[in-house]
Amino acid sequence: MIKTRFSLKTKLLLFSITILLIPWIGYKYVRGMETFLKSSMEEALGNRAHSLAIVLQQHVDLLSNQAAININNESEHLYLRPLDNPIQLDGYTDDWHFSQDLFQEYSEQHIIKKSSDHKPGSLHFRQATGSYKQHLFAVFKVNDNQITYHNPNNNRIDDCDHLRIALLTPQGKFQRYYLSTVAPGRIIAQLMPNDPDNNTPIKAETRIQGAWQETAEGYTLEIRLPISMIGSKLSFAINDVDDPQAGHSGSIIGSASTEHLSALSTIKVPSSGLEKLLNTLGMDSSRIWVIDKNKRVLALSGNLQAVTDTDASQRSVPTKLLSLFYRLILQQPAASFEDILSGVSKLNGREIETALSGKPTVSWRETSDQNATILTATHPVMSHNAVIGAVMLEQNSQRILLMQNRAMEELINLSIPVFLGGTLLIVLFAGRLTSRISHLRNQTEQAITSDGKVAHVFNASNSNDEIGDLSRTFSDLLQRLHQYNRYLESMASKLSHELRTPLSVVRSSLDNLEQVQPESTNNTYLLRAKEGLERLNNILNRLSEASRLEQAIQQADKVTVDLSALLQSCVAGYQTAYPQHPFKLTISEQNHKVLAAPDLIVQMLDKLVTNAIDFSQADTTIEIRLDRTDDQWIRLSIFNQGPPLPVEMQENLFDSMISVRPTNTRSSHLGLGLYIVRLIIEFHQGRVEARNMDTPDGVVFMLYFKPI
Repeated sequence: MIKTRFSLKTKLLLFSITILLIPWIGYKYVRGMETFLKSSMEEALGNRAHSLAIVLQQHVDLLSNQAAININNESEHLYLRPLDNPIQLDGYTDDWHFSQDLFQEYSEQHIIKKSSDHKPGSLHFRQATGSYKQHLFAVFKVNDNQITYHNPNNNRIDDCDHLRIALLTPQGKFQRYYLSTVAPGRIIAQLMPNDPDNNTPIKAETRIQGAWQETAEGYTLEIRLPISMIGSKLSFAINDVDDPQAGHSGSIIGSASTEHLSALSTIKVPSSGLEKLLNTLGMDSSRIWVIDKNKRVLALSGNLQAVTDTDASQRSVPTKLLSLFYRLILQQPAASFEDILSGVSKLNGREIETALSGKPTVSWRETSDQNATILTATHPVMSHNAVIGAVMLEQNSQRILLMQNRAMEELINLSIPVFLGGTLLIVLFAGRLTSRISHLRNQTEQAITSDGKVAHVFNASNSNDEIGDLSRTFSDLLQRLHQYNRYLESMASKLSHELRTPLSVVRSSLDNLEQVQPESTNNTYLLRAKEGLERLNNILNRLSEASRLEQAIQQADKVTVDLSALLQSCVAGYQTAYPQHPFKLTISEQNHKVLAAPDLIVQMLDKLVTNAIDFSQADTTIEIRLDRTDDQWIRLSIFNQGPPLPVEMQENLFDSMISVRPTNTRSSHLGLGLYIVRLIIEFHQGRVEARNMDTPDGVVFMLYFKPI
C-alpha cells in the first residue's frame, strides 16, 4: 500500500485552511442573531406601546370629542392627513406626487345609485384628501367615458357631471353643496336646500373653490374649503350624468350617501397637541396610530420608509467596492415596499380587536409585495376602567437585516485579511523551517564519516528555536551537553509566547463580537421627565380655561339681536343634530329684541341644550319657551324630562368645577359648562336659574334678558 507523503509545507498549508472555520462559525452566529433581535424588538416595541398608552391616558382630552361618538353603522371615516405644502387649484395633480399613498379607489362596489343606462365599469375615480393650515384640499381623478357639462340655459343644477359635498357644520347644521361647471377651469360650489321641495333659491358658496380639467380618461377636479366649515361628518360623491335630457340625476358613486345626515362619513382633523405629543415619542422607521373605540384614526405620526445605511457615505473607496460585492451575496433591505395601511382612516384586524377588548398584543405582518416585514404592537387606552381607544405602533424590521449584513460585512472584512495574512506567514515559516532542517541534515551527514567517526564539529546555530537547539545539541554532544540543556530550557518560554500571539488576535476578535449589546435607552428617562412636565403644564392650562374665556367675553361686541329668529334657527339645527329627541319651540307674540353678542348666545344655548339632552329620558321632548315675565324681562326656558337636581347642589350649580354627572361616566367633565353659561348671561346683564319640575319630573333652566 503506497502512503501519500506530505511535506511539512503541505501539512502546514492544510492546517491553515482550518482558519476558515472561524468566519463560518461567525456566519452561523450572525444568522442566529435574527431570532434574538426579533424577540428583543417585540419586547421593546410592546413596552413602548404600553408607555404611550399610559401617556395618552393622562391626556384623554387630546383624544378629541370624536373618540366618544358612537356610530351604529359601518359608515366610512376620513382621517385628514396634514400636507407638507399647499395645493395649487389648477386641476392638475403634479403637486400631489408626494401624497400618492393617500389616494383611495372608488369603483363599482361604491356605487350609491345606479341610473337606468348605467354601464358597469363606466365610472370610477381615485380620491385623495389632506389639510394644510386651515384648509382641506381634495382631488378627484375621475374616469368617465362621457363628460357632460352644465347647460346655463337649464335651471336644473344636476343635469351634468358634478361633485356632491355633504357635511355637518360645527354648529350642528346639515349642508349640501354641488360643484359643476359649463367648461374646464375655475368653479365654485352651490349651496343646496336640504328639502328638495323647498323653493329656497340656490346660493353660491365662495368659501369652497375648485378647478376642473379634462384628461384622457375623464376629468380631474381639485377643491379647497375651510376646515372651520366642517364639523364631525363629511362625504363626497361623484354624480355621472350621460344623458341630461333623461330627467334623472344619473349614477352616483362615492364614500357615502350625501342625502341624509345619518349616512355621512365621519371625519377627524388631526389634533396639533396630540400630533406634537406623538412626534416627541416617535423613532426612525416607526409609525404610531391612535384610534378610538370605533377603530377610527384619531392621530398618526411617523412613517415606515425603507431603512437605509446612514454610514455608507462615510466609508472609504475600498470599502465601498466591497459593498458592491456584498450586495451580490447578501440579501439587502428593499429600497421601497407597498404599505396598504398608509392611506386608511379606519384600522381593522385581529390585533385591533384584541386591543379594543382590553388586551395588548404583538404580531408580525408582511407587506403586500413581500418586500418587508412589519412588527405591530397594540395596547388599549383606558379611562375610568373602560377602553376608549387603542394605540398601535409599527416598526420596520428591515433594520434587523441591515444589522445582520453590517455584522456579516465586518466579519468578512476581518476574516479575509486574517486568513490571507495567516496563510502567508505559515507558508513563509514552513519554507524557512524546511530549509534550515535540510541544512542541518547536510551538516550532520558531513560531520560523521562512513565509519562512524566525527569528522569535525560543525558550528552550532545561533537561532533561538528548536532547529537552533537541535544544531547546538549535536554540537554539545561532542563538546558541551549541559549547555544544550540550558538553551533548551530557556527557549521553551519564548516559543510559547510566539505561538500565542496569532491565537490571541483571533480570540480578541471573537470576544469583541460576543460583547455586542443592544442600543442604549438612557435617553428614554429624560423624555419621560419632559413628558411629565408637559402633563403638569396641560393640567394648569385646563384649569385656567375659564379665566381665559372670561377675558374673551369682555372683548365681545354687542348688537341688536332678535331672540325669536335666533331661537328658530338654532332649534332647527338641534332637531337635525339630535333626531332622537323631539324639540318643541314656543314663542310669545311680543318683541324679544336684546342687546347681545349672537355667537355667545348660541354658545350658551348649545351648553344648555347639550346638558338637557344628556340628562333627559329617551324619546322625551326638549321644550324651549320664550316669553315675558310680569316685570317685562325676557325669559328663555329650557325644559327636559329626567332626574331632578340634587337639592344640595342647586345653590352652587353654576360655580366653577362643579358637576353632578356620575363619577363613572366615560367622558371627563371639569364642571365648566354651566359656569360658562353663568359668565355669558352675566355679561349680558341677565341671570340664570335652575329648578326641578314635578309634573312631569324634570328640570328647567331659565335665562333672563333685559329687553331694549
